[in-house]
Amino acid sequence: MSTLQFAALYWITVVLSNVGKFGISAAFAVIYVWSAELFPTPVRNSGMGSSSMMARVGSMICPYIADLVSASLYRVFARILSAHLDISILCAPTLRAY
Repeated sequence: MSTLQFAALYWITVVLSNVGKFGISAAFAVIYVWSAELFPTPVRNSGMGSSSMMARVGSMICPYIADLVSASLYRVFARILSAHLDISILCAPTLRAY
């Protein structure tokens, strides 16, 4: 691979990684504000605090879990988690008719 081709691939990698970092930052900002609206007013501070704490704990243990879990077990865990989240969203009290 020539130097010119390597330089072109380098800049594509840099641009795409920065676009990804921007997208992650924007998604975090939007989700943080939006999730505050999901909790009722009396428990909003406690709900946001516990959600933020669990997000931090999850981000701390995620690399260790990724190292411990094999690929097939990871897929099963991801499917179980996805199904649990789907059920949780469907059972949310804000979606029920009063």
